[in-house]
Amino acid sequence: SVVKAHSVINQWGFKKGTSFLQCPLVRECLTKLAIEKKTPLYCVAADVASAFSRTNRICQLFECSGQGEYGKLFLFTVNFFRNTDVILSCNNKFSERFSEHQGASQGSILGPGLWSVYSVPMSKKMEHADIGAKYYGQDYGLLYIADDGLGLVETENRFKIMNRLFEKYSEEYSVEY
Repeated sequence: SVVKAHSVINQWGFKKGTSFLQCPLVRECLTKLAIEKKTPLYCVAADVASAFSRTNRICQLFECSGQGEYGKLFLFTVNFFRNTDVILSCNNKFSERFSEHQGASQGSILGPGLWSVYSVPMSKKMEHADIGAKYYGQDYGLLYIADDGLGLVETENRFKIMNRLFEKYSEEYSVEY
């Protein structure tokens, strides 16, 4: 279908019915599987600089609840959001640490919709290069938690290729890591 051809395969946090908390679990399982199989696993973690300037935690909690989070998982999310501190920087000067609890909803206006425009091309670059780690027939070469990317490959040569793909993507789409 058209939607599947233009979507990120392994995306958590900007998809209905999926919690961003699932991705760390998947990453941990893949890491343990690589250890058990005695195969190397090379990773690139890409956190976009200033992708989201402000976050409204109440809106995020509402979204998590709407995705079906409840009980201890929802309590964990509540506590996770309570512990968000910020340090602002400008011209190599830093503010004091303060708690972030107000502002526009995450991603500001149209955040998730616009972010998918940026994440899909990187996902497609990894798919076309066919270098990602694969387990049980599933490609785990690139995982996204909202705007944060995690690339996984199994050889040093593929790691170098993946780094070049991230760099090229960064230049083409003016994304700063």
